[in-house]
Amino acid sequence: MDPRTKRLVVASTLALGMAGVGALTIFLLKMSHQSAGHGALRGGVPELRHPWRSVRGRHWQIISTHYEDPATTDAREGTRGDCPEGMVHV
Repeated sequence: MDPRTKRLVVASTLALGMAGVGALTIFLLKMSHQSAGHGALRGGVPELRHPWRSVRGRHWQIISTHYEDPATTDAREGTRGDCPEGMVHV
């Protein structure tokens, strides 16, 4: 490869690399401004309203702080039908 072609290749590579870095910077700045209201990048994670737990490392579930006997719920709602206690007839 002659020196002129080599310089052209290097210059083109640098120009494309700088354009890519510029585009990435603009993208990240836009994302940070969009997320700023949600506390994602500025101020950390917002405080949760409920306690959560990981279920088998696959999904998250709110930890129940109140438990009601299924018989009480069945009597109040009247949706049990022929189903076992705690189940709903649809």
